[in-house]
Amino acid sequence: MIDPKQYAALSVEAAAVVRQESAWQRVRRNGAVRFGAAALALLLAIALAAPWLGTVDPSLFDAGSRDLLPGKGGEIVTLEGEIIEHTFLMGSDSFGRDIYSRVLYGTRVSLTVGACSALVALAFGIVLGLTSGYLRWLDGVLMRIMDGVMAIPGILIAIALEALWKASLATVIIAIAIP
Repeated sequence: MIDPKQYAALSVEAAAVVRQESAWQRVRRNGAVRFGAAALALLLAIALAAPWLGTVDPSLFDAGSRDLLPGKGGEIVTLEGEIIEHTFLMGSDSFGRDIYSRVLYGTRVSLTVGACSALVALAFGIVLGLTSGYLRWLDGVLMRIMDGVMAIPGILIAIALEALWKASLATVIIAIAIP
């Protein structure tokens, strides 16, 4: 039979040998997390470097350079009336705007909307969760409201909010964060 003192000493030694892996170590070891972080870092670098990577202002257009194929040359008229000879790396859209520049600058908007939507949803989720946990009677009311919100497709909520308020970046963020 094992003496209880020996057993206690053995369990302390065993606990010292078996180390708990921290959450940060588990996250760093996960390949999907590393890939996602690398993709996010690349998108962030593209968004920050858009003025230097972009070839022209993404809002400039020229009707004569509409629907060009990738790699074709054309002209773009600046706001000052200056004509710029330009190669459209990804082609041009039906208004004659450079698709490459629009994609680069669009990265900024996409990252802003994604980050702000996540923060708004997190803030509302924390506040409503804490409130319903503290006030037990409110839990049932909030659950019925959330059942109603989840019964409506997110795109319909977004369309309704855009119709009620003016179309803006804040409205898009709220429309994405609500569902």
